[in-house]
Amino acid sequence: KIPSDPVYRERMFQYRPSESMLGRNVLRVWKARESLWMAAKKNEERQRRKYSMVIWTRDDTFWVGNIVGPAELLGSANASFTAWSKNCKQWRGMNDKSVLLGREAADVMLSAYSNFWNPHPELRSKNAEIYLSLYARSQQLKMMYLKPGDLPGSDALIYETNPPRVCFLLTYWCGKTPPPNTTFCEWKFPSNRGVNR
Repeated sequence: KIPSDPVYRERMFQYRPSESMLGRNVLRVWKARESLWMAAKKNEERQRRKYSMVIWTRDDTFWVGNIVGPAELLGSANASFTAWSKNCKQWRGMNDKSVLLGREAADVMLSAYSNFWNPHPELRSKNAEIYLSLYARSQQLKMMYLKPGDLPGSDALIYETNPPRVCFLLTYWCGKTPPPNTTFCEWKFPSNRGVNR
């Protein structure tokens, strides 16, 4: 059960998890990521080596190009304690659709679910993007921002299967035009302007 005391009511208050299905879904995603991270850490133990970098991304992300070279990012100062996200659609926090994490940053950010239940620090936030940004900063992580072309993926829907055709959700697209041979869902289906998952 999600506590309803003031600390938790002020976390993601745009869609409070104690009252909103959207807020509870955010926590479910974080819980799933954390479970996968625990399995990855067990794999590290079996392999006797640690990952250098981790990526989290949504299951509805459609990639239109390659991500920035990891070696370039890992060569920067404090790379292990760095989270890299897109410098657009941040909603005053961090764009949390796809995020690259140095190894130590991964331990922090992929534990967001467990740490949500810790009342300190308070992390008063309107949405998940602000919460994650505050959480990262409270743990002394370095936040770096990448151009959309460095993480060229975005939320998309497959609307035809033969041949496959994809549309991107304009709300989450970083840029003015869709990639070649694609469209925006809101353009393709104008009667469904509020296309959402």
